[in-house]
Amino acid sequence: MQNKTYISINKDKNSGNFNNVIINDTKIRDIEFNDCEFINVTINTELLNSSFIDCTFKNCDLSNINLSESLFRRVKFIDCKLLGTELSASSFKDVTFKNTLMNYSNFSYSKIENVEFCECILDNSSFNYIERIKNIEFNNSSLIDAEIINTSLNKVDLSSSNITGIKINPSYLKGLCINMFQAADIISYLGIKIR
Repeated sequence: MQNKTYISINKDKNSGNFNNVIINDTKIRDIEFNDCEFINVTINTELLNSSFIDCTFKNCDLSNINLSESLFRRVKFIDCKLLGTELSASSFKDVTFKNTLMNYSNFSYSKIENVEFCECILDNSSFNYIERIKNIEFNNSSLIDAEIINTSLNKVDLSSSNITGIKINPSYLKGLCINMFQAADIISYLGIKIR
């Protein structure tokens, strides 16, 4: 494994490639990344209210940072770590998360459209009070003990994912797709007991 170099980023607009580096500024707001590729990058700074457009993250670590109120358009996260990442009140459109560790991440109060989580671990993550949710996919992902409170699950398919211990409001279950083995977990939210 190569040693990483510490860098600072342009406070206005960034484009191009970031390879094998650590971004370690203190706190940055309102920064734009357009057409960037991040490979083996560690980000140790808050990037509040930032924009990521046409970006790809491969083998990156964005754990325990604050990216709230940010915009993500046509972004891919592949083999990344977003453990405990604060993503609340953000906007996600045409975003893919593949084979990404996202335990304890917070998507609450966000807008989500055309987002796929493929083979991701989202255990203990929060999707509470999602303002708009359209075409979200969870494919072979883990949502153990995740919270999806006050968020419509209409047309959401969790049937290929592990949802053991998931926390959901009964009034938002309409239209949720689950498999027959998951039904026993979900039915308890309706006050029904199985003997």
